[in-house]
Amino acid sequence: MHREVLSNFGYPNAPSFGCGLRPGSRASVSLTTGIVYLMYHELDLPGWQPCKAFVRHHRYTVAQSDFRRQILGLKDRNWRGMSVSEALADSKPALPGVAITLDDGSETDLIGAAPVLKESSCNATFYVVVGWLGRPGFLSSAQVRELGDLGFEIGCHSMTHACLSELGPAELHVEMTDAKAKLEDILGRRVDHFSAPGGFWNRRLAQMAMDAGYRSAATSRPGVNLRSADPLSLARVVVMRDTSPHDFERICMGKHLLVRKTREAALRVPKRLLGYSRYVKFQSLFSLDVTSDKQSCHCGAVVTSGSERQWTDHTSQRQKALIIEYNGRDGGSAYEVMVAESLAGTFHLSRHELDFKRWGSLKYVAAPLEFVGLRRIMTTCRDHSVAIKTFSAALLNPRRQPPNIVILHHVGASPNLLYSALEAYILHQIRKANAVVVVSEYWKRYLSQRGLTNVYTIHNAFKAQEFSLTTQEIDDFRRQYDLLGKPIIYVGKYGPDKGVEETFEALKDLDVHFVASGRRRGGGRMKCYLLGRRDYLRLLAGSKLAITMSQFAEGWCRTAHEAMLCGTPVVGSGQGGMSELLESGGQIICRDFASLRGSVEALLANEERRAELGRKGREFARQFTFERFQAEWIDLVSRVRTAHSEGLHCA
Repeated sequence: MHREVLSNFGYPNAPSFGCGLRPGSRASVSLTTGIVYLMYHELDLPGWQPCKAFVRHHRYTVAQSDFRRQILGLKDRNWRGMSVSEALADSKPALPGVAITLDDGSETDLIGAAPVLKESSCNATFYVVVGWLGRPGFLSSAQVRELGDLGFEIGCHSMTHACLSELGPAELHVEMTDAKAKLEDILGRRVDHFSAPGGFWNRRLAQMAMDAGYRSAATSRPGVNLRSADPLSLARVVVMRDTSPHDFERICMGKHLLVRKTREAALRVPKRLLGYSRYVKFQSLFSLDVTSDKQSCHCGAVVTSGSERQWTDHTSQRQKALIIEYNGRDGGSAYEVMVAESLAGTFHLSRHELDFKRWGSLKYVAAPLEFVGLRRIMTTCRDHSVAIKTFSAALLNPRRQPPNIVILHHVGASPNLLYSALEAYILHQIRKANAVVVVSEYWKRYLSQRGLTNVYTIHNAFKAQEFSLTTQEIDDFRRQYDLLGKPIIYVGKYGPDKGVEETFEALKDLDVHFVASGRRRGGGRMKCYLLGRRDYLRLLAGSKLAITMSQFAEGWCRTAHEAMLCGTPVVGSGQGGMSELLESGGQIICRDFASLRGSVEALLANEERRAELGRKGREFARQFTFERFQAEWIDLVSRVRTAHSEGLHCA
């Protein structure tokens, strides 16, 4: 058999890639019975901030330079790179090949992977998370269309990247059927292929995929797909950051996958015992996601090699910062994500995530594990310049830790009696923090009245360009969700004490579309949708009114602020920090449900008044820019570090 020392993957002294021999050789013929589906995720580009879409994400980000060597290596050896449709139709291949798939819909799909694939004349299938389109670091709807117009195949990777095996029929319909319809609407063409978030798959989900109209479903189960393979349970082999040239060769040939299969089979046991989402969270307790030294805070053009050297020299001198985030999927967690984005260009960030909700009924058992992982992180990051913590994380205060800043959104809102009891202790603990950041003047007064002097207000921030919605977009949304013929009233996001059900009961006789958002389904004439970010904003912009009748002291109320940015009038309870937002923005405060109906009816009947409230709200809401937020956070961190070095509290 002809052999040569290959540079086909761009690596010096790489092993021979036998499958790239002349067509008809023994190696190439052996693969005509099956095809390997390669699975990639986000690419690591110089100067690029990763999406951090899931736990231990860094392991799955392949350097663009490695991706280029791998894909051009296929071309050099006369191997084909195929889309899923091409691979399924390839019953009698004349040349060996692999299917190339990329999950999640990261922006690097378009700016990093697509040019390499075009250069090598390879095709691929890009699976996108529909609800993530338009988020920082992910493709926008326009970019997905551009990717499709380049000739690449677009598949669906669910609506929100949820753990599908733990969802009920209604939620699965959103994740699979609604996501498909929305993606087809964006692309203007059929979407035939689905990939499972996390790769966890079963017969029930395969049946749901078939019912939704998908031709195939890809998992992360390692293996070679034979001609007889079930297209609704396709195996894929993940290419990881540490995949060597030799390993890549063997993966493409479908060889030596036994270790991967054995490991995957062994992991099924804890996944099934814990449930997949709890398993992922358990795994995350023992890993610290640290952003690469070659990451910047802004998503932009790829840095040239010369600039990259200068950038690396600069970042090697950056100070380190630890950010402890709370994955509550609410306004608070959005705030902390923006803090990380603000500081990423100034500091080398380490990030740790607290997530009690994912444990479900086991959250009380898992809480000690969460805090064990947190304590480990805090004690091993003593060389960091600053630690920025959520309120819950302030429960732990090791003696030896970096100067720390605690973020407090609100207290007293939890229905959990155990946590409510702990809040008093945590309030005592945050006195030891170098600084406490609150999101409204209401909470600054609240803490000041309790003797805290190191309290600073840094309001929420919003990127105004995200709220530029066209009339056509809003009309399309209304048609897609059958919200035509009468006004829409948005009654808020489902959550404890958010007042959604009470609002509907107070207004249910009005001839309008009542719409809520979140995972719970409303009854009667109130519709509830689990929406992606862009559709959520279209809902706000298309509503005549937004109602936020929270029955607890809010930190601020991002929902009300976002409605104001869309030019939609807001009626709210004004609880907690929400009062500052609504009063300053000229909106309507309604303290109880008894008077809510009168306020709403008056606004529905007065178009001029609604327009005035919409204008005032938008003008006020636009002042809360990301640039202001970033400057305030950088300044505070600098002051905390200076004061700490002098043995003082920040003043």
